Amino acid sequence: MQDMHGRNPLTYQEVQECLSFISPDQDYDTWARVGRALHSEFGKDGFTLFDNWSSGGSNYKEKAVREQWKSFRTTDRVTIGTVIYLAKEGGWSPVRDASQDLDPEVKKAQEQERQRRAAEAKARQEAEANARAKGLNDIHAQFKKLPRLKSPSGYMRRKQIPNAGQLIELKKGRDGGGDYVAWGLYDCEGRFCGFERIYDGLNEHGKSDKKVRRYSMPAQGFAVLGKLDEASRAFVVGGLADGISVHQSTGECVIVVVGENNIPKIIAQLQAYHPAVEFISAPDNDEAGLHAAKGSGTRWVVPMQNGDDWNDVFCKFGPEQVHVQLNAIKGFVFNHIEQEKLNINLVEGTLNLIKSAKETGKTYSSAQWVKSRQDLKVLIVSYRVSLLTSLAKQFDAQFYQDLIIAGTDNSYLKGANRLVITPDSLWRIAGTRWDVVFVDEAEQTLQHFLSSTMKHKTFNLDVFSDVLRTSCTQIVADADLSDLTTDFMERINLHSGFYHINHHKPRTGSTLYVYDDISHLEQQAMRWFAEGANQFICSNSKKRIDNLARQLDKAGWKWGKEYAHVSSDNSQTNEVQSLIENINNR
Repeated sequence: MQDMHGRNPLTYQEVQECLSFISPDQDYDTWARVGRALHSEFGKDGFTLFDNWSSGGSNYKEKAVREQWKSFRTTDRVTIGTVIYLAKEGGWSPVRDASQDLDPEVKKAQEQERQRRAAEAKARQEAEANARAKGLNDIHAQFKKLPRLKSPSGYMRRKQIPNAGQLIELKKGRDGGGDYVAWGLYDCEGRFCGFERIYDGLNEHGKSDKKVRRYSMPAQGFAVLGKLDEASRAFVVGGLADGISVHQSTGECVIVVVGENNIPKIIAQLQAYHPAVEFISAPDNDEAGLHAAKGSGTRWVVPMQNGDDWNDVFCKFGPEQVHVQLNAIKGFVFNHIEQEKLNINLVEGTLNLIKSAKETGKTYSSAQWVKSRQDLKVLIVSYRVSLLTSLAKQFDAQFYQDLIIAGTDNSYLKGANRLVITPDSLWRIAGTRWDVVFVDEAEQTLQHFLSSTMKHKTFNLDVFSDVLRTSCTQIVADADLSDLTTDFMERINLHSGFYHINHHKPRTGSTLYVYDDISHLEQQAMRWFAEGANQFICSNSKKRIDNLARQLDKAGWKWGKEYAHVSSDNSQTNEVQSLIENINNR
């Protein structure tokens, strides 16, 4: 019996091979998911796999790995599919073919092995689930028995939040680690998810130790400061002192979670239960905090100084500065849509990112928006020279080559009210200011600044950054918009705006053909031509396109009527430009 993906169960050795394709230098969440998957699949026998794999990482500590492995028994189950997925991302592919003929005895043995491991995994999961449920009930009873904190603890005095107990239920306790303050975690439905202990004493790093009680679920539980049901927005912070500092300084509704890595998970849960509330990620200004902020899929804010958390701001600068820094919000308001033809409301006065598949009308809809605002000065940037004249017509703009006049110091270009230009010629318009800048195919445009064919690379990139940064409205579009674009925008201080993501996927019913080599594909293309089939052929090799055109010429096909080829040699000719502009009518 095979699994739902047509695979036979992976052996211990095959999982070991999978791990060799996964770097152990992962973020904590991914690293832990690998460990949970191995524990889920092999139980205690999976530790050697996990430890050997982890030992290849730059931050490997044997004791920490052993301690973490113990926690995998009491956390949510992750299947071995996680390891398979990550291995495939790293280039692994299964050697075995599920459809190959196997000896019946081998098949029988594989099925018996699958059933044995499945039965063991099921029993282990049930036992772990029962242990988690009982453990959670036990620590809930323990938390309820703890007395309420009536006077500030040493930790609260150090953090200058002596009145925290008036804002959240705080308990006090003592164990082998000393005196501690405890606060409870609850999920979106109010169910108890555990508690965190914050000790009064200082460790060797001069900080208070914080420990989540075993069987707690910090990826699901949180505390609320303020009235969430009445809020239009709420800030999600990682830590009790930070949450208290923000809430008492600003009066904002605050969600307190344990660990910044849990901020994105908690936000996703809160959004499902409170769709009318905007949840803003507000972690520390450090590497982990910025990773959490940008991974939350929401707008975000961090303290202004590197290394600061919100309690640092409160203690060093006071509540007024907390209010100021908290409102320096960055990131994007996400607009998720499903549209066959794009029809979005672009927002004037800010950055608009558009991620939408080809053929959904990114350029057309942007051009319609631009043409409805005739009073605005607009710059359109595209690296595809062959499409510039078409873009100029779409946007009612001037084509930059028509305005390059010798001896004018590019004054006609700089004086244009609406201009379409290639990145290679941006140096010509240095110092100009625009109301709107539209960047078509942003990812390729950014990569084009690294092209060996571009002259004045640094100057062109500086001008590109300047016209974007100083414009009132930016529209940046690409079918494959990624961190390359958003990171660049952040580097030029365009930190916030609207991110329109169209999830519609055209041509989902198309068939993909795979060929042995290029010559095989070219032969097939010639056969399709002979049969009268409509074809669109693209290549990263101008030589191949020219060669195919010569073959068609020899076969008696007429250029412009029965076929056409476009390359850098002819892309600016009137014939090719006319063909491109009217291609939908052919």
